[in-house]
Amino acid sequence: PPIHTVDGPMRAMERPSAFLVCGSFMEGDIGFDLAIGRQSSYPLRGKIQLDDVDLSRFLPSVDDELVARASTEGVVRAMVRFDDGGFRDPSTLRGLARLNTLAIQRGELRLENVHPILVRFDRGVAQIAQARLRGPGVRLRMEGEASLDSGLGLEVFAAVDLSTLPRITTA
Repeated sequence: PPIHTVDGPMRAMERPSAFLVCGSFMEGDIGFDLAIGRQSSYPLRGKIQLDDVDLSRFLPSVDDELVARASTEGVVRAMVRFDDGGFRDPSTLRGLARLNTLAIQRGELRLENVHPILVRFDRGVAQIAQARLRGPGVRLRMEGEASLDSGLGLEVFAAVDLSTLPRITTA
């Protein structure tokens, strides 16, 4: 079948070929080095690198009067590798996400990962073997999976010192 491009449909090539997509955005915080095959499924191989990406752009905002106590911010340093599958059908993708740094702060409470967090994804299912976040008076451990078909199936274990609650809630 023809490949649809900005210049219109292109006939299929006799030999396999790929688009190479390399570069960065968000002021260099996110870099990518990808090969996208010129077949109908758009096979995807390569990696995306996140270098100290500010998560506050993606986290909920709060009223200005509550910012000092309840603002939420964070940072992530990670690598996502695509080993198999097609861009057009995420349920076929296989690879690994390695979060070397994940830090989230709400008010005075800051949670950070203890060890790198590994998320393996294969055929539409992402598996988290064990993610541990720790902060003053709080320990979280998560494991399980998330699936495009069956949704979220995570187990979350928490140990919280109740004296930390005033630091994370305005109630």
